[in-house]
Amino acid sequence: MIKKNLKKMIISSLIILLPALVGLVLWEKLPEQMYIHWGFSRDADKLAPRAVTVFLPPALMLILHWVCVLITSMDPKNKNQTKKALGMIFWIVPAISIVVGAIVYCSAFGMTMNITRPMFMVFGLMFIIIGNYLPKCRLNSTIGIKVKWALENEENWNATHRFSGRLWVAGGFLHILAAFLPKKAILVVLILSILILAVLPVLYSYFYHRKQVSLDTAVINSFPSNPYEKKLRLSSIVIIAAVIILVTVLSVTGSIEFAFGDDALTVNATYIDDLTLKYEDIESIEYRDEDNVGIRTMGFGSPRLLLGTFQNDEFGTYRRYSRTGTDSCVVLKANDTVYVIAGKDDEETKGIYEELLRRTDN
Repeated sequence: MIKKNLKKMIISSLIILLPALVGLVLWEKLPEQMYIHWGFSRDADKLAPRAVTVFLPPALMLILHWVCVLITSMDPKNKNQTKKALGMIFWIVPAISIVVGAIVYCSAFGMTMNITRPMFMVFGLMFIIIGNYLPKCRLNSTIGIKVKWALENEENWNATHRFSGRLWVAGGFLHILAAFLPKKAILVVLILSILILAVLPVLYSYFYHRKQVSLDTAVINSFPSNPYEKKLRLSSIVIIAAVIILVTVLSVTGSIEFAFGDDALTVNATYIDDLTLKYEDIESIEYRDEDNVGIRTMGFGSPRLLLGTFQNDEFGTYRRYSRTGTDSCVVLKANDTVYVIAGKDDEETKGIYEELLRRTDN
């Protein structure tokens, strides 16, 4: 397959590397530190050196692109695969690389943006395109809804992919509309939509199989075997399961506890070193109704927590120990360092502030 599509492979690879070429052309105009990550707050929250930001994302995407193409080419069932189905494999990663590159360089030149909105629109459009192509996929082990009942029966395969195509198109439009929702609603829509798009096709294929069994039409067809099929399927299951488990764990775990000792405040936080501040070292304490997070340069961020070293225009580099659902914060200055802390809600944050005032001379 690669030999037959060598020209397409070269062009798609060059498109993936195009953001790196743009970075080389603009090298002297780019800042030494560039935004490379956007958190659940929708804002850029992590910096990286210029070379890392310019070259690492395209390099990783190029590797991903080649792995996807090689795995697809090793499946003998793809020998007569439709051009439109193969087009998904060749052009999805290049499209993502261009979008990511555009966002990175717009941010580097000071164009502030709500990252969630354009990304949801891009992914929505991607789902719509994939949804249109799914019904055109011929039976294979690498492209499409690769469940047992569909792989064993071509009628089931075709029916499952017609259903999945309509579902993914609807999911794509839902993602585009969700781009205009509040950020908490967007996170819910994202999780639910991914689960629906992944689970419903599997359930449809299973119940279609049960229907075939009841009508005595569940014929197991014989197709060219793929010597790598079992390993690929197992690898896919392991990777998907690992990603789902990791995202779920990071989304629902993690905590911050504030302990007021006789002579020091101790902050016990998950995923980062704890903080101990002696009351006598605290130079000032300030309660704020609004919090300017800035960007994370080192540390941990999740839907629940913002921890580590951050930067903003007011403090420069500072240390943060906070929950994400709190608008208020307490700003401490101690040992020539600024610390920003916040509890699970405004009430707890206000209580931390009042307790610190009581235990210090501020």
